[in-house]
Amino acid sequence: MLDAPPIKLSQMTGKNKIVVVNFWATWCGPCIQEVPQLKAIQREYQSQGVEIIGLSIEAPSQAIGLVKNFAQQYEVNYRLGFSSGEMFAAFNGPDPRGVIPQSFVFGRDGNLLPNGHIIGGGSSVHAKLQALIEKELKGAS
Repeated sequence: MLDAPPIKLSQMTGKNKIVVVNFWATWCGPCIQEVPQLKAIQREYQSQGVEIIGLSIEAPSQAIGLVKNFAQQYEVNYRLGFSSGEMFAAFNGPDPRGVIPQSFVFGRDGNLLPNGHIIGGGSSVHAKLQALIEKELKGAS
């Protein structure tokens, strides 16, 4: 996962897959709280072409060990990597605080789904992702 070469988001989306991009950090409490929900979504929908990608906003040079330990400790079953500052800023918009966690759900065509931007963790993340994914899966049939 973390040892793989860098990839571009455009290489992941629009390949007839539903892609969830989740921005997070190892020190973020709400990010940690949503890991079980992301793992459940990955388990439930992986066979239907859903892929979750967790992108840490931490500097790879300083946090690769932390992220590897995090993945092992929380038994993360989805792809992890690092977001560049530019990429996170492009997704986050003009807010310089960089709100995390936040997820973006891209449909099979590679476009962001309507209501496909979820800000913050909490117990409703699973339900929100599930509703978006189910709607996209039904629309594809």
